[in-house]
Amino acid sequence: MALVVAVQPGDYFTVRAFQNTGAPLSSDVNLSIVALGPPLGPEPTIMNVNPTARGVGQSVTITGFHFGVTQGTSSVRFSGWAATGDVLAAVTAWSDTSITAVVPATAIAGPVKVRVGNQDSNGVSFTLVPSPAIVTMSTSWANTGDSVTLAGAHFGAGGTVTFTTSTGTVAVSNAASQRRRRRRGQKNCPANTVSPTRTTRRKPRGE
Repeated sequence: MALVVAVQPGDYFTVRAFQNTGAPLSSDVNLSIVALGPPLGPEPTIMNVNPTARGVGQSVTITGFHFGVTQGTSSVRFSGWAATGDVLAAVTAWSDTSITAVVPATAIAGPVKVRVGNQDSNGVSFTLVPSPAIVTMSTSWANTGDSVTLAGAHFGAGGTVTFTTSTGTVAVSNAASQRRRRRRGQKNCPANTVSPTRTTRRKPRGE
């Protein structure tokens, strides 16, 4: 005869066995549940997704049990639109207890699952962080020290704006503000307003 009890870390039990007559077979045995081990059975099980909110192209780590030592034909699945169903994610690392996957472009908020063979794991809730989008820019050309205003959505509280120049790219960033004004030689910028770093030749007097 077996008794199955749902337990959590920190639970405490006293166990005693009895004969059919009611006479005890053993003395009390005290059990303290310190940590939960892997679940019984070969089913893939997700214990945690970290972080639970990410943007497209960013990585998440999935930890749990029974994923398999190698990926093989197994997959990580993010929620997708009803018309397309689950979306397969690119996997960069795979072990029996940990997977690193990249959030796919067509993913939406919803459960993340691991499929091993034809068996799905439990789903863990995931929130998709919207990608920043530029809608308009106040000008397409400016001198060093001039301001350029970017309008759009999902810029967040701080980030980086990158300009492409003839010599490469220049990043302008300030996590404390969404308004940046960059002057020549200034390393920290007090943006959505930013200034490109571009060298222009100024006409000398008398020419």
